[in-house]
Amino acid sequence: MFLNSINYLRAIAIIIIVAGHCDGLSGWEPNNIVEKSVENLIRGGTDIFMFISGFMFYHIYFRNFDYRGFVRKKYRKC
Repeated sequence: MFLNSINYLRAIAIIIIVAGHCDGLSGWEPNNIVEKSVENLIRGGTDIFMFISGFMFYHIYFRNFDYRGFVRKKYRKC
């Protein structure tokens, strides 16, 4: 079962990650607590993305996932 709403949230997390990469170029200096909170959210975008991706992996693939087979395929491709 694919959760499209979670997939949309993952897209928002990707946008936040891109904003975090552009943060240094903008020259923006947060001054108050709200701006510092926004900066913290932007710089933590990777954590949000990884949590969502892990949740989706567990929800969709975990029951049928063969880790040993996955590692063997990766080893053969090296």
